[in-house]
Amino acid sequence: MNKLVWRTALAMLVVVALAISIVPLAQRVADWRTLASLPDDFKGRVQREMGPPHPPPTYGEAAGPGDPNFFQEESRRLFDFLAQQRRARNEAVVVGLLLAVGVAGLLAVWLSRSLVRPIEVVSGTAKKLATGDWSVRIVEPSGRWPEEARELATDFNSLAEALERYEGGRQAMLADTAHELRNPLAAMQLRLEAMGDGIVPASKEELAVLQNHVALLTRLVQDLRTLSLAESHHLKLEPQDLDVGDLARDVIAMLRPMADKHGVELAAEVEPATVWADPSRLQQVVMNLLDNAIAVSPEGGVVTVRVAREGGSVTLSVADQGPGIRQDELDIVFDRFVQGQRQDTRRGSGLGLAIVKAITTLHGGTVTASSSGVPGEGAVLSVALPAG
Repeated sequence: MNKLVWRTALAMLVVVALAISIVPLAQRVADWRTLASLPDDFKGRVQREMGPPHPPPTYGEAAGPGDPNFFQEESRRLFDFLAQQRRARNEAVVVGLLLAVGVAGLLAVWLSRSLVRPIEVVSGTAKKLATGDWSVRIVEPSGRWPEEARELATDFNSLAEALERYEGGRQAMLADTAHELRNPLAAMQLRLEAMGDGIVPASKEELAVLQNHVALLTRLVQDLRTLSLAESHHLKLEPQDLDVGDLARDVIAMLRPMADKHGVELAAEVEPATVWADPSRLQQVVMNLLDNAIAVSPEGGVVTVRVAREGGSVTLSVADQGPGIRQDELDIVFDRFVQGQRQDTRRGSGLGLAIVKAITTLHGGTVTASSSGVPGEGAVLSVALPAG
Protein backbone atom coordinates (compact mmCIF):
# COMPACT_ATOMS: atom_id res chain seq x y z
CA MET A 1 0.00 0.00 0.00
CA ASN A 2 1.16 3.53 -0.65
CA LYS A 3 2.00 6.19 1.88
CA LEU A 4 -1.42 7.84 1.78
CA VAL A 5 -3.11 4.61 2.89
CA TRP A 6 -0.74 4.21 5.82
CA ARG A 7 -1.05 7.84 6.83
CA THR A 8 -4.84 7.72 6.74
CA ALA A 9 -4.96 4.46 8.70
CA LEU A 10 -2.46 5.69 11.29
CA ALA A 11 -4.37 8.95 11.76
CA MET A 12 -7.63 7.09 12.34
CA LEU A 13 -5.97 4.68 14.79
CA VAL A 14 -4.51 7.56 16.76
CA VAL A 15 -7.92 9.22 16.95
CA VAL A 16 -9.54 5.97 18.11
CA ALA A 17 -6.81 5.32 20.69
CA LEU A 18 -7.12 8.83 22.10
CA ALA A 19 -10.90 8.57 22.23
CA ILE A 20 -10.82 5.25 24.07
CA SER A 21 -8.03 6.36 26.42
CA ILE A 22 -10.30 9.07 27.73
CA VAL A 23 -12.56 6.42 29.31
CA PRO A 24 -10.07 5.03 31.89
CA LEU A 25 -8.77 8.53 32.49
CA ALA A 26 -12.27 9.71 33.30
CA GLN A 27 -12.70 6.72 35.62
CA ARG A 28 -9.47 7.60 37.43
CA VAL A 29 -10.62 11.17 37.89
CA ALA A 30 -14.00 9.98 39.19
CA ASP A 31 -12.27 7.60 41.67
CA TRP A 32 -9.96 10.36 42.84
CA ARG A 33 -12.81 12.84 43.37
CA THR A 34 -14.84 10.23 45.25
CA LEU A 35 -11.89 9.31 47.45
CA ALA A 36 -11.12 12.95 48.16
CA SER A 37 -14.62 13.49 49.51
CA LEU A 38 -14.19 10.82 52.26
CA PRO A 39 -13.05 11.62 55.82
CA ASP A 40 -9.32 11.36 56.36
CA ASP A 41 -9.46 8.38 58.73
CA PHE A 42 -11.80 6.43 56.46
CA LYS A 43 -9.88 7.48 53.35
CA GLY A 44 -6.72 5.76 54.62
CA ARG A 45 -8.58 2.53 55.24
CA VAL A 46 -10.16 2.60 51.76
CA GLN A 47 -6.77 3.16 50.14
CA ARG A 48 -5.27 0.33 52.15
CA GLU A 49 -8.06 -2.13 51.49
CA MET A 50 -8.45 -1.32 47.76
CA GLY A 51 -4.73 -1.10 47.09
CA PRO A 52 -2.59 -3.73 45.33
CA PRO A 53 -3.87 -7.32 45.57
CA HIS A 54 -3.09 -9.13 48.81
CA PRO A 55 -3.53 -12.75 49.88
CA PRO A 56 -7.17 -13.75 49.97
CA PRO A 57 -8.49 -13.11 53.47
CA THR A 58 -10.02 -15.78 55.61
CA TYR A 59 -13.35 -14.94 57.03
CA GLY A 60 -14.78 -16.32 60.18
CA GLU A 61 -18.33 -17.48 60.54
CA ALA A 62 -20.25 -14.48 61.76
CA ALA A 63 -23.29 -15.58 63.69
CA GLY A 64 -25.24 -12.45 62.99
CA PRO A 65 -25.48 -8.78 63.72
CA GLY A 66 -25.14 -9.57 67.41
CA ASP A 67 -21.60 -10.83 66.89
CA PRO A 68 -19.09 -7.99 67.53
CA ASN A 69 -17.04 -9.03 64.42
CA PHE A 70 -20.06 -9.14 62.08
CA PHE A 71 -19.85 -5.62 60.62
CA GLN A 72 -16.06 -5.77 60.38
CA GLU A 73 -16.24 -8.98 58.36
CA GLU A 74 -19.03 -7.62 56.13
CA SER A 75 -17.12 -4.41 55.39
CA ARG A 76 -14.05 -6.45 54.58
CA ARG A 77 -16.03 -8.55 52.10
CA LEU A 78 -17.46 -5.35 50.57
CA PHE A 79 -14.00 -3.86 50.09
CA ASP A 80 -12.76 -7.07 48.46
CA PHE A 81 -15.76 -7.08 46.13
CA LEU A 82 -15.13 -3.46 45.08
CA ALA A 83 -11.42 -4.15 44.50
CA GLN A 84 -12.20 -7.18 42.32
CA GLN A 85 -14.79 -5.17 40.43
CA ARG A 86 -12.25 -2.43 39.84
CA ARG A 87 -9.68 -4.87 38.46
CA ALA A 88 -12.27 -6.54 36.23
CA ARG A 89 -13.36 -3.17 34.91
CA ASN A 90 -9.75 -2.20 34.06
CA GLU A 91 -9.21 -5.53 32.32
CA ALA A 92 -12.42 -5.04 30.33
CA VAL A 93 -11.25 -1.56 29.27
CA VAL A 94 -7.93 -2.97 28.03
CA VAL A 95 -9.63 -5.77 26.09
CA GLY A 96 -12.18 -3.35 24.65
CA LEU A 97 -9.38 -0.99 23.67
CA LEU A 98 -7.54 -3.75 21.80
CA LEU A 99 -10.71 -4.87 20.03
CA ALA A 100 -11.63 -1.29 19.12
CA VAL A 101 -8.14 -0.61 17.76
CA GLY A 102 -8.27 -3.79 15.68
CA VAL A 103 -11.68 -3.03 14.22
CA ALA A 104 -10.74 0.62 13.67
CA GLY A 105 -7.58 -0.49 11.89
CA LEU A 106 -9.53 -2.67 9.47
CA LEU A 107 -12.05 0.10 8.85
CA ALA A 108 -9.23 2.61 8.38
CA VAL A 109 -7.53 0.45 5.77
CA TRP A 110 -10.84 -0.13 3.94
CA LEU A 111 -11.77 3.56 4.03
CA SER A 112 -8.33 4.74 2.99
CA ARG A 113 -8.28 2.28 0.11
CA SER A 114 -11.68 3.53 -1.05
CA LEU A 115 -10.26 7.06 -1.04
CA VAL A 116 -6.97 6.17 -2.70
CA ARG A 117 -8.38 3.94 -5.46
CA PRO A 118 -10.00 6.82 -7.41
CA ILE A 119 -6.79 8.84 -7.11
CA GLU A 120 -4.79 5.93 -8.51
CA VAL A 121 -7.22 5.59 -11.43
CA VAL A 122 -7.03 9.32 -12.19
CA SER A 123 -3.24 9.26 -11.89
CA GLY A 124 -2.92 6.31 -14.26
CA THR A 125 -5.24 7.91 -16.80
CA ALA A 126 -3.37 11.23 -16.53
CA LYS A 127 -0.10 9.43 -17.36
CA LYS A 128 -1.69 7.99 -20.51
CA LEU A 129 -3.00 11.43 -21.40
CA ALA A 130 0.48 12.89 -20.94
CA THR A 131 1.86 10.45 -23.52
CA GLY A 132 -0.45 11.95 -26.17
CA ASP A 133 -3.34 9.50 -26.00
CA TRP A 134 -6.13 12.09 -26.05
CA SER A 135 -8.89 9.48 -26.26
CA VAL A 136 -8.44 8.08 -22.73
CA ARG A 137 -11.31 8.59 -20.30
CA ILE A 138 -12.08 7.53 -16.74
CA VAL A 139 -14.83 4.95 -16.45
CA GLU A 140 -16.74 5.78 -13.27
CA PRO A 141 -17.86 2.75 -11.23
CA SER A 142 -21.45 3.53 -10.27
CA GLY A 143 -22.10 3.49 -6.54
CA ARG A 144 -18.54 2.55 -5.62
CA TRP A 145 -16.76 5.88 -5.72
CA PRO A 146 -17.51 8.75 -3.30
CA GLU A 147 -19.41 11.67 -4.79
CA GLU A 148 -16.30 13.88 -4.72
CA ALA A 149 -14.32 11.21 -6.60
CA ARG A 150 -17.05 10.98 -9.25
CA GLU A 151 -16.93 14.76 -9.64
CA LEU A 152 -13.16 14.57 -10.00
CA ALA A 153 -13.54 11.91 -12.71
CA THR A 154 -16.14 14.02 -14.53
CA ASP A 155 -13.91 17.12 -14.40
CA PHE A 156 -10.93 15.09 -15.62
CA ASN A 157 -12.94 13.70 -18.53
CA SER A 158 -14.05 17.23 -19.43
CA LEU A 159 -10.42 18.33 -19.38
CA ALA A 160 -9.41 15.40 -21.58
CA GLU A 161 -12.18 16.23 -24.06
CA ALA A 162 -11.08 19.88 -24.15
CA LEU A 163 -7.47 18.85 -24.75
CA GLU A 164 -8.56 16.48 -27.50
CA ARG A 165 -10.54 19.25 -29.19
CA TYR A 166 -7.62 21.64 -28.77
CA GLU A 167 -5.19 19.15 -30.28
CA GLY A 168 -7.56 18.49 -33.15
CA GLY A 169 -7.91 22.23 -33.73
CA ARG A 170 -4.16 22.70 -33.55
CA GLN A 171 -3.53 19.98 -36.12
CA ALA A 172 -6.27 21.36 -38.35
CA MET A 173 -4.79 24.85 -38.06
CA LEU A 174 -1.33 23.56 -39.00
CA ALA A 175 -2.77 21.75 -41.99
CA ASP A 176 -4.83 24.76 -43.08
CA THR A 177 -1.88 27.12 -42.59
CA ALA A 178 0.38 24.86 -44.63
CA HIS A 179 -2.27 24.78 -47.37
CA GLU A 180 -2.67 28.57 -47.38
CA LEU A 181 1.09 29.09 -47.47
CA ARG A 182 1.72 26.47 -50.13
CA ASN A 183 -0.38 28.08 -52.86
CA PRO A 184 1.29 31.52 -52.99
CA LEU A 185 4.72 30.00 -52.42
CA ALA A 186 4.19 27.53 -55.26
CA ALA A 187 3.01 30.32 -57.56
CA MET A 188 6.01 32.45 -56.66
CA GLN A 189 8.38 29.54 -57.23
CA LEU A 190 6.94 28.80 -60.67
CA ARG A 191 7.18 32.42 -61.76
CA LEU A 192 10.72 32.79 -60.46
CA GLU A 193 11.78 29.59 -62.23
CA ALA A 194 10.13 30.79 -65.43
CA MET A 195 11.95 34.11 -65.21
CA GLY A 196 15.20 32.34 -64.39
CA ASP A 197 14.84 30.07 -67.44
CA GLY A 198 14.01 33.05 -69.65
CA ILE A 199 10.52 31.75 -70.42
CA VAL A 200 8.91 34.83 -68.83
CA PRO A 201 10.65 38.19 -68.89
CA ALA A 202 11.33 39.94 -65.57
CA SER A 203 8.89 42.73 -66.36
CA LYS A 204 7.17 45.16 -64.05
CA GLU A 205 3.96 43.17 -64.39
CA GLU A 206 5.59 39.96 -63.22
CA LEU A 207 7.29 41.75 -60.33
CA ALA A 208 3.92 43.25 -59.37
CA VAL A 209 2.40 39.75 -59.25
CA LEU A 210 5.25 38.55 -57.06
CA GLN A 211 4.80 41.58 -54.84
CA ASN A 212 1.10 40.72 -54.41
CA HIS A 213 2.02 37.19 -53.36
CA VAL A 214 4.54 38.56 -50.84
CA ALA A 215 1.92 40.96 -49.48
CA LEU A 216 -0.51 38.05 -49.08
CA LEU A 217 2.08 35.97 -47.23
CA THR A 218 2.96 38.92 -45.00
CA ARG A 219 -0.67 39.50 -44.12
CA LEU A 220 -1.21 35.79 -43.45
CA VAL A 221 1.76 35.64 -41.08
CA GLN A 222 0.67 38.80 -39.28
CA ASP A 223 -2.88 37.50 -38.91
CA LEU A 224 -1.61 34.15 -37.62
CA ARG A 225 0.49 35.92 -35.00
CA THR A 226 -2.43 38.14 -33.92
CA LEU A 227 -4.78 35.17 -33.72
CA SER A 228 -2.27 33.07 -31.77
CA LEU A 229 -1.68 35.86 -29.23
CA ALA A 230 -5.41 36.54 -28.85
CA GLU A 231 -6.40 32.89 -28.37
CA SER A 232 -3.61 32.36 -25.81
CA HIS A 233 -4.65 35.56 -23.94
CA HIS A 234 -1.20 37.07 -24.53
CA LEU A 235 -2.41 39.87 -26.78
CA LYS A 236 -1.67 43.14 -25.00
CA LEU A 237 -4.73 45.33 -24.49
CA GLU A 238 -4.83 49.00 -23.50
CA PRO A 239 -8.55 49.55 -22.79
CA GLN A 240 -10.20 52.91 -22.29
CA ASP A 241 -13.63 54.49 -22.60
CA LEU A 242 -14.47 54.36 -26.29
CA ASP A 243 -17.46 55.51 -28.34
CA VAL A 244 -18.21 52.67 -30.75
CA GLY A 245 -20.30 54.95 -32.96
CA ASP A 246 -17.40 57.33 -33.58
CA LEU A 247 -15.06 54.38 -34.17
CA ALA A 248 -17.45 52.89 -36.75
CA ARG A 249 -17.64 56.21 -38.65
CA ASP A 250 -13.84 56.48 -38.72
CA VAL A 251 -13.45 52.94 -40.10
CA ILE A 252 -16.11 53.58 -42.74
CA ALA A 253 -14.22 56.69 -43.85
CA MET A 254 -10.99 54.68 -44.06
CA LEU A 255 -12.50 51.85 -46.15
CA ARG A 256 -14.78 53.95 -48.40
CA PRO A 257 -12.18 54.23 -51.20
CA MET A 258 -11.84 50.43 -51.29
CA ALA A 259 -15.64 50.04 -51.25
CA ASP A 260 -15.99 52.55 -54.11
CA LYS A 261 -13.41 50.59 -56.10
CA HIS A 262 -15.58 47.48 -55.76
CA GLY A 263 -18.78 49.40 -56.45
CA VAL A 264 -20.12 48.85 -52.93
CA GLU A 265 -21.92 51.54 -50.93
CA LEU A 266 -21.24 51.93 -47.20
CA ALA A 267 -24.06 53.13 -44.95
CA ALA A 268 -24.05 53.91 -41.22
CA GLU A 269 -26.85 53.74 -38.66
CA VAL A 270 -25.01 54.45 -35.44
CA GLU A 271 -25.73 56.03 -32.11
CA PRO A 272 -23.39 57.03 -29.27
CA ALA A 273 -22.45 53.95 -27.23
CA THR A 274 -19.48 53.70 -24.88
CA VAL A 275 -17.53 50.56 -24.11
CA TRP A 276 -14.31 49.79 -22.20
CA ALA A 277 -12.05 48.52 -24.95
CA ASP A 278 -8.70 48.84 -26.70
CA PRO A 279 -9.25 51.34 -29.58
CA SER A 280 -6.73 49.79 -31.99
CA ARG A 281 -7.97 46.23 -31.43
CA LEU A 282 -11.64 47.17 -31.70
CA GLN A 283 -10.80 49.11 -34.86
CA GLN A 284 -9.27 45.90 -36.20
CA VAL A 285 -12.53 44.09 -35.42
CA VAL A 286 -14.67 46.63 -37.29
CA MET A 287 -12.24 46.73 -40.24
CA ASN A 288 -12.25 42.94 -40.58
CA LEU A 289 -16.05 42.82 -40.49
CA LEU A 290 -16.35 45.57 -43.10
CA ASP A 291 -13.57 44.11 -45.22
CA ASN A 292 -15.34 40.74 -45.24
CA ALA A 293 -18.69 42.34 -46.10
CA ILE A 294 -17.23 44.38 -48.97
CA ALA A 295 -15.42 41.31 -50.33
CA VAL A 296 -18.62 39.21 -50.58
CA SER A 297 -20.95 41.99 -51.75
CA PRO A 298 -21.79 42.28 -55.44
CA GLU A 299 -21.25 45.44 -57.40
CA GLY A 300 -24.00 47.91 -56.51
CA GLY A 301 -24.57 46.28 -53.14
CA VAL A 302 -24.92 48.10 -49.83
CA VAL A 303 -23.09 47.32 -46.60
CA THR A 304 -24.76 48.77 -43.51
CA VAL A 305 -23.01 49.29 -40.18
CA ARG A 306 -25.27 49.60 -37.15
CA VAL A 307 -24.32 50.50 -33.57
CA ALA A 308 -26.92 50.43 -30.80
CA ARG A 309 -27.05 50.06 -27.06
CA GLU A 310 -29.25 47.16 -25.91
CA GLY A 311 -29.60 46.86 -22.14
CA GLY A 312 -26.18 46.33 -20.61
CA SER A 313 -24.36 45.72 -23.89
CA VAL A 314 -23.41 47.54 -27.06
CA THR A 315 -24.06 45.75 -30.36
CA LEU A 316 -22.16 46.50 -33.54
CA SER A 317 -23.51 44.69 -36.61
CA VAL A 318 -22.46 44.67 -40.25
CA ALA A 319 -25.09 43.64 -42.83
CA ASP A 320 -24.24 42.90 -46.45
CA GLN A 321 -26.18 41.93 -49.57
CA GLY A 322 -23.98 39.01 -50.52
CA PRO A 323 -24.88 35.37 -51.05
CA GLY A 324 -25.76 34.86 -47.38
CA ILE A 325 -24.67 32.00 -45.12
CA ARG A 326 -26.14 28.51 -45.04
CA GLN A 327 -27.70 27.50 -41.74
CA ASP A 328 -25.16 24.73 -41.24
CA GLU A 329 -22.32 27.27 -41.57
CA LEU A 330 -23.56 29.86 -39.06
CA ASP A 331 -21.73 28.18 -36.17
CA ILE A 332 -18.39 27.91 -37.98
CA VAL A 333 -18.24 31.16 -39.93
CA PHE A 334 -15.86 32.63 -37.30
CA ASP A 335 -13.48 29.65 -37.43
CA ARG A 336 -10.11 29.70 -39.19
CA PHE A 337 -9.93 29.26 -42.97
CA VAL A 338 -13.64 28.49 -43.31
CA GLN A 339 -14.70 28.36 -46.96
CA GLY A 340 -18.44 28.47 -47.60
CA GLN A 341 -20.84 29.74 -50.25
CA ARG A 342 -19.74 33.36 -49.56
CA GLN A 343 -17.02 33.46 -52.19
CA ASP A 344 -14.47 36.21 -51.59
CA THR A 345 -13.96 38.45 -54.62
CA ARG A 346 -10.27 38.82 -53.74
CA ARG A 347 -7.66 36.74 -52.00
CA GLY A 348 -7.45 37.19 -48.21
CA SER A 349 -5.77 35.39 -45.33
CA GLY A 350 -8.94 33.54 -44.28
CA LEU A 351 -8.36 34.58 -40.66
CA GLY A 352 -10.20 37.89 -40.46
CA LEU A 353 -13.39 36.62 -38.79
CA ALA A 354 -11.42 34.29 -36.50
CA ILE A 355 -9.48 37.34 -35.31
CA VAL A 356 -12.80 39.17 -34.77
CA LYS A 357 -13.99 36.38 -32.51
CA ALA A 358 -10.71 36.11 -30.57
CA ILE A 359 -10.41 39.86 -29.90
CA THR A 360 -14.09 40.15 -28.98
CA THR A 361 -13.75 37.26 -26.52
CA LEU A 362 -10.75 38.99 -24.91
CA HIS A 363 -12.99 42.00 -24.29
CA GLY A 364 -15.67 39.84 -22.66
CA GLY A 365 -18.00 40.01 -25.65
CA THR A 366 -19.67 37.58 -28.05
CA VAL A 367 -20.01 37.22 -31.82
CA THR A 368 -23.00 35.92 -33.77
CA ALA A 369 -23.97 35.41 -37.39
CA SER A 370 -27.46 35.36 -38.87
CA SER A 371 -28.72 34.82 -42.38
CA SER A 372 -31.81 33.59 -44.18
CA GLY A 373 -29.58 31.58 -46.48
CA VAL A 374 -31.28 33.07 -49.54
CA PRO A 375 -28.78 34.42 -52.10
CA GLY A 376 -28.95 38.18 -52.36
CA GLU A 377 -30.41 38.72 -48.91
CA GLY A 378 -26.94 38.68 -47.38
CA ALA A 379 -25.92 38.06 -43.79
CA VAL A 380 -25.50 39.99 -40.56
CA LEU A 381 -22.38 39.57 -38.44
CA SER A 382 -22.70 41.05 -34.96
CA VAL A 383 -20.38 41.82 -32.08
CA ALA A 384 -21.79 42.44 -28.59
CA LEU A 385 -19.59 44.08 -25.94
CA PRO A 386 -20.34 45.02 -22.31
CA ALA A 387 -21.45 48.66 -22.11
CA GLY A 388 -19.05 51.00 -20.40
